[in-house]
Amino acid sequence: MAQEPESRSPVDVAREYEEAVSPIVAPFVAALIDAARIPVGGSVLDLICATGVATRAAAEAAGPMGRVAGLDDDQNLLDVAADHRGLVIEWVQAQPDALPFPSRTFDRVISQQGLQRIPDLRVSVEEACRVLRVDGGFAATVWLPPDRNPFFAAEARAIAAVAGPEALAGIEDLPDRLALVAHELRAGGLVEVTTAEVTATVDLPADEGFIADHLATSYWARDLDAAGRAEAAAAVLADLAEHRTNAGTVRLPFVSAVVHAFP
Repeated sequence: MAQEPESRSPVDVAREYEEAVSPIVAPFVAALIDAARIPVGGSVLDLICATGVATRAAAEAAGPMGRVAGLDDDQNLLDVAADHRGLVIEWVQAQPDALPFPSRTFDRVISQQGLQRIPDLRVSVEEACRVLRVDGGFAATVWLPPDRNPFFAAEARAIAAVAGPEALAGIEDLPDRLALVAHELRAGGLVEVTTAEVTATVDLPADEGFIADHLATSYWARDLDAAGRAEAAAAVLADLAEHRTNAGTVRLPFVSAVVHAFP
């Protein structure tokens, strides 16, 4: 299904991204920040920061004497991130496999569900290790596969029904991606690598518009136009009927891996 012209501006799309994604990722930010062990006054890079949910939490942990940078390749997401005032954060547009920082710059590198958006994961993890100080640490969250996440499983079924199963190429490679991350972190000198599971129950709007907006953020829904997203959203909502609450939400468990690594 070909893309149709969007009447929304790129910044509007980025704001919709934040509204659709933040309720899902927010419960995992605390686990990410805990795993990172950010020192007060420390320097932190948030890799693939999107609209900066985790970046802002890192800035609060580092405190006013810290240095925090959020990096993403999408300037529109960074523009929405920069709309949040009150914290001093450097927003940087760049590719994760060519970080524009000198070696040994940061105490910590974090990534909140960003590794799933990185095409060249091996080089990007190498770059993350390069910009870490010798005693620095890395922490990231990575979604576990759809069979562990009912919401993503429902989206995958709907996308396959509307766009064909080929649209889901790569959706099952998350465990392999976790193993690759761990391997590259150890190669970069972070030998103490630990992976844990974190589960959170999240209430999401039982609303086709919300689900369509979330589908618009998904790599696997990239071939759906607005009509296709609406069709898929209706299918997702029907699929999740058993999870609906009297409050007009769908209450679902989400499961993520938290990876942290230190020398």
